[in-house]
Amino acid sequence: MKTLFEFDDADPIAVREKDPLIINGRAIAWVGPSNRDGPVAVMRRHRHEYDGGRQDYFRKVGGYTIGAATLEAMKLMDVERIAIEEVDNDRVLEFQLQQYLTSDYRSSTVSGLEDRGRDGENICIPASKAIYKWTREEAAIVAAGGGV
Repeated sequence: MKTLFEFDDADPIAVREKDPLIINGRAIAWVGPSNRDGPVAVMRRHRHEYDGGRQDYFRKVGGYTIGAATLEAMKLMDVERIAIEEVDNDRVLEFQLQQYLTSDYRSSTVSGLEDRGRDGENICIPASKAIYKWTREEAAIVAAGGGV
């Protein structure tokens, strides 16, 4: 089923990663100029299990979590869109930052959705609520090192 946004003939997302978004000494995402109204944060996540059973995808909600501190840092960097690149699933999900900020799927309200310690409360959005879904081939994400 298509979302309302998918009927507006938007161009696939294009982002040039420029600045790392660092939380607790770790690069959580890359932020850079895009073909959207403002900077976009790119996060690489695993849809399927990896590294001894780890998985970034939260099955209970059917989406990806982002910590409250990360979302606040995105706001400070004037990010309005988040691109989640599923590194093992050939898909890029595009969300509005506001979707995360107003989500009801929070570690304080959903059992099993643990906090990330110093990153604060975890907040999740179902993948089905993405405003756009692109294949990795359609999306143009230029990595900070120059690769795609």
